[in-house]
Amino acid sequence: MKRLLTTALAVAATTAGLLVATQPAQATSPTNSPTGFGLTASGYASRVHGGGLPAGSGATGFSVIGCTNMAGINKDNSQATINLEDLGTISAADTHTWTTDAHGVVASHSTDTIADVTLLDFGLGSLSLDGISASTRSSYGGGNFHSTATAALGSITLTVAGIPTSFPVPAPGQSVTVPGVAVVTLGAGVHHRGQHFADAAINAVTVDVIPTGSRLVLAHAQSAIHDGVQSAVFEGGSYGTQLQLAGGVVKVGKTPNRVMPCQGTGGITKERDIASVSLPGLGEVDGLSASQSAQQDATSASAWEKGEVASVSLAGGDLMITGITGQANASYTTGGTVKKNIHGTTLATVVYNGQQLSFPSKGALVISGVASLLPRVVTRTKHSIEVIALQVTLLDGSGATINLGRAKVGISPSGL
Repeated sequence: MKRLLTTALAVAATTAGLLVATQPAQATSPTNSPTGFGLTASGYASRVHGGGLPAGSGATGFSVIGCTNMAGINKDNSQATINLEDLGTISAADTHTWTTDAHGVVASHSTDTIADVTLLDFGLGSLSLDGISASTRSSYGGGNFHSTATAALGSITLTVAGIPTSFPVPAPGQSVTVPGVAVVTLGAGVHHRGQHFADAAINAVTVDVIPTGSRLVLAHAQSAIHDGVQSAVFEGGSYGTQLQLAGGVVKVGKTPNRVMPCQGTGGITKERDIASVSLPGLGEVDGLSASQSAQQDATSASAWEKGEVASVSLAGGDLMITGITGQANASYTTGGTVKKNIHGTTLATVVYNGQQLSFPSKGALVISGVASLLPRVVTRTKHSIEVIALQVTLLDGSGATINLGRAKVGISPSGL
């Protein structure tokens, strides 16, 4: 593989112009006060997808502001160096998220800046990207919602045998190819606004690395603002199933997945369904659903989340589990505490080798050498409650854990 990478660097030979990126402003005017808007913001420095190198990764340099209605929040994640495994390194990455309420404008902001990225540095040459930045802003002011998303890239330089060659920085939404090495795309971003919301998201630069088939996303930023916050801010979500292997590696993500909006759903039930999902090498899950509802007024709020699974087939079809529902409920009245419960959560029916099994009064149902089935796994905080209707840990040596029927809901007083 190393020989392939150095060969790819050697084949590129062309020259072009240079553009200089400007850094997005990060001025803040915090007021540390509640607003009538749900605000979110997040960003990260890099993420790697797939390809011929073992370079799959989660987000690096991550910063997030979840559901809040508070202005004056500031979060920052700075990293001097980020190792991209066999792809290269990132130098001086900074992700900044914040919320403001100043001069009649409420806004959520996200920026990510990277000084330098060096890729495929194996002695004979390297590809360098400098001056990368992404910025989003979602706001309400003057009676309307607004959003912007911008990205910048300062330069693209291929160095082979000590000789640098510059490539032109593409326009937003366009790409430039470094022959045999990479396709570099400058992000155009997306942003929306409506009567009750605005949001924006952008990947500053996407690099498709030709020799490895990897895709590298650099400098991601996103933000959103929604009206409708009165007495409370909501949190939580639900899903039908999630599969984790030994060591916590996620094999099948949250499926299907719903995330509770900060401001709720206006009392409308929102649902997402999937007919079936395969658990690679383990079995099949059928009839998955995630649903939610939340509403509020000036003095009270209530919400629920529900994750459901009709049936699960494991152990070559010998283990059948049906009728799995996890439900989390919360309510709040101004001046009081958040009340929480898991009413609506149901125990599953378990059949192994044609025989129906019963759960013990406490703890897990263990099928020797097959699986441990733990019902009603509950986590509580001051403002939230989470339930996994059934947590299945396989005892076949795989170390896999399957969460079925997960629901979480939370209500925090808005301070208004």
